[in-house]
Amino acid sequence: MVEFGEQLRIAREKKGMTQQSLADQLFVSRQSVSRWERGERYPDLVTTKNLSRILDVSLDTLLSGKEMVKVAERNPVVENKAVNNMVIALYAVVVISFFIKIAERAMIFFIQSFKSLSESRPMNYMQGSVDERIVILRYIVYVIVFSFALYHAIKDTLTPKKIGVMMMSYFITLFLLDGIIVIDYFGSFYASMIDGATDSMRWLRKVVVELMRATVPGGIGALASYFFFIRENNRKVWVNMFTVISIVGIIGNMLNTYHDISKARMFFPAASMVTTTARETAADFVLGIAVFVLIVYQSNVLYRKRLTAMKLQEKDKN
Repeated sequence: MVEFGEQLRIAREKKGMTQQSLADQLFVSRQSVSRWERGERYPDLVTTKNLSRILDVSLDTLLSGKEMVKVAERNPVVENKAVNNMVIALYAVVVISFFIKIAERAMIFFIQSFKSLSESRPMNYMQGSVDERIVILRYIVYVIVFSFALYHAIKDTLTPKKIGVMMMSYFITLFLLDGIIVIDYFGSFYASMIDGATDSMRWLRKVVVELMRATVPGGIGALASYFFFIRENNRKVWVNMFTVISIVGIIGNMLNTYHDISKARMFFPAASMVTTTARETAADFVLGIAVFVLIVYQSNVLYRKRLTAMKLQEKDKN
């Protein structure tokens, strides 16, 4: 069976068209047509239909079901330009937001360092709670991970495997680093139970919220990312997992937001402090939603593309 690139070249030459003239009619670059003919990339389904119309050949002649499977795995998951621009914007918001969070904490650290020097007292470079240091490390990893995705989204090379690498890195970071926080909280819960302290239920609530918000979604998400995006297993169960963990993660973020605002009201009677805390936690909540929206949307788009490819492949066999 002749490959798509060769079929395209033959059909184009029969019509007496150059790569440039064909590219002009499709509103793409000549390099894009050249890559298609060399088999390095495939056009999306809409462009393939336009090729079929312009070159007067059937869609089945140009693209077999087997090659449609290659299209789903080699092409970017999001091929619509307008939607891809929205995805780029979301990734940019995520990267910038996490970068700002790192900058804020770095500024606080330098202010504390300056105060320590001006007061002639030693500076504890490891000061801060365990979860605070882990949060900073998590933000640094997230900036790297989502910058990788942003770069490839801009270059229009965000293929399923690259999304899989990005999402696995995100979920593994969530699982491992927040797992440390859960262990720390559980240790405090166990100690308070042994000592008969009154705050044992508070520590138990922290454990449950952190499990819902990060640890459980992180573990399940890493597993689903590996099998769905990297191993190309197109079972609906993986897509459903992404949806469920996104819902669980959003609920966990809502509980965490409510807790932070309640704590601010308790310890900071001033309305300005409560407003500032509410604004920051709301920003974290929106940021979490943006991440989960990207995960659910991209997994569903890829699932539908793979289904279309498999149907065409079955049609070829019959």
